[in-house]
Amino acid sequence: MKTFTYTLTILIGSFNTIYADYPNYKYVSLTTDQQKCEYEANYMAAHNISTHVGSVIGNFEGVGVGNKPNCNTCVPQVNMRLTGDYSAQGKNGKWYRVRSWR
Repeated sequence: MKTFTYTLTILIGSFNTIYADYPNYKYVSLTTDQQKCEYEANYMAAHNISTHVGSVIGNFEGVGVGNKPNCNTCVPQVNMRLTGDYSAQGKNGKWYRVRSWR
């Protein structure tokens, strides 16, 4: 008999409610842009994803992947306030960075 392990992540809304690790359904409530950046960067690092995950954090979001924690991301062309910035290192040694502005 074969045994399967499933991991399911469902993103609802703008990262306000997240259910992860099916079938255990962990509940995570993310309220600040910084928390959302941390979650997204950790998710990107864990799954080796180098593009946006879910909806935009804040009014503008930049993501980047590189060899250093402060790797480049997209930045807004208008004057905005930085509301979140987080880098996470993946098992592959790469750094995944997410920043948000409002």
